[in-house]
Amino acid sequence: MYIKILILISFFYSINEIIAQQAFNTTITEPKRQVIHDIKEDANSDFILVGRNENTDSEMYRGYVIKINTYGEMINDTIVNSEGVASIFFNVFSRNESYVVLGSIYDTTTSTNNQKLWFLKLDHDLNILETKILDLPEEKWISYTNAIIDSDGNYVLTGYTGEEVDNQTVTDPFYYKLSPSGDSITSSFPQEENFLARTYDIMEKSGHTGYYAFSSYLDEEENYGSMVALSNNFEVEEIMSIPMFSFNYYSPIRYGNSIIINTNGENDTSGEADLNVMKIDTNANLIDNRWVGKQGDTADYPSYTRGTSRVGLNAFYASGTANISESNPFYGNGIPNWILLGKYTSNLEEQWLKYYGGDAYYHVYSMTTTSDHGCAVVASRFDYENPETDRDIYVMKVNGDGIITWDQAIKPNNKAVTIYPNPGSHSIHIDTDTRSYTFRLYDAMGQQVLQTRNQKTIDVSRLEAGIYFYRVATAGKILTSGKWVKN
Repeated sequence: MYIKILILISFFYSINEIIAQQAFNTTITEPKRQVIHDIKEDANSDFILVGRNENTDSEMYRGYVIKINTYGEMINDTIVNSEGVASIFFNVFSRNESYVVLGSIYDTTTSTNNQKLWFLKLDHDLNILETKILDLPEEKWISYTNAIIDSDGNYVLTGYTGEEVDNQTVTDPFYYKLSPSGDSITSSFPQEENFLARTYDIMEKSGHTGYYAFSSYLDEEENYGSMVALSNNFEVEEIMSIPMFSFNYYSPIRYGNSIIINTNGENDTSGEADLNVMKIDTNANLIDNRWVGKQGDTADYPSYTRGTSRVGLNAFYASGTANISESNPFYGNGIPNWILLGKYTSNLEEQWLKYYGGDAYYHVYSMTTTSDHGCAVVASRFDYENPETDRDIYVMKVNGDGIITWDQAIKPNNKAVTIYPNPGSHSIHIDTDTRSYTFRLYDAMGQQVLQTRNQKTIDVSRLEAGIYFYRVATAGKILTSGKWVKN
């Protein structure tokens, strides 16, 4: 009897946990070039996204901030706009009653390159509370930035700068530490011997003894990755090679004395470019690795800014872009691809691996574990059928099982759309006055099984009996969603 009660309690707890998890996907469309570099969840379970938005008339980028709720609905957005000033936002943090945004800013009205580091503090309505501008070395510009908050509450930034040398662009790593109020503490802009030297990530060492930076180098012969041990003042203590000739993007997370990174390299079995989810020790020695990628002749890369995120004590999510175009990674070559997302234990055991999309060209930028132990992923989406919108912003929130569909996140507007019969067996009918819409049907595991456009009667006779989830959307806005049962 005791065992039965325990099983029953566990069952209801699991059901309640699943019901409590929200899931959505939403597309933010504008006739502009727009990209989101980072996404974070705040204390109210809303999501803050930062990146850039290009004015198509002036071809000038402006820092862009978006706030959406737990259902994927837009709450607010703002473009930081000033005449003659360009800006890009790279990272965002939710701290107490404000959001801290890190980016770069420069005056386009002058002939010299005068780019600066930009620290902004925003309130929850996205109004600017405070800004600080910090100097960079002359004639250098920031190409990429990633940041963490260390155990002292300081912002520790890394990335790489660009500079014109002998009519060619040379990149070098940089490190910058800011106080919680945005004041400069220390910085370092080393010049490397390699033509292209790029640092993508940084993490704090244990014991408050410094940092590990994760870099990639290109010389005349090959690409290779390194883990660089730094002091608290960014003095280089040791440079260690990343195993297995893996390089580019790392997203390190720590489990005890081991570090997990999500990088990429050539799969030693298939010969394909795949994600190399790797466990190393603090001397960069290989402990274990797992190749992750879509079967077939595809190139699969980790997410651009953040490709891992810890969930609970002994698991993590890993994300990337499947079937990326290596010649044109941001717009593709006319072939649709997928968002790759998997869940793994700290021992690299796979819990699940799923692919989302296949209807357009996606490029995954960042991800974050959510308070309900699900995962939110942000990507760009380029639709070849509607190229006039350029790249859209695509946000996907899945639950802990990787399921993207739901039956309660958004209540159906029955006056706008009616789905019948439900339950049904041979066909689904859509009653709506909306002229242009897309209908998608997903199975219980969140895999899309059917998609139609502007079709009033849909043949479902070939589907197996069971529970499905539907969504009707137009222009990136969800008209209705819910559960449909096939007898």
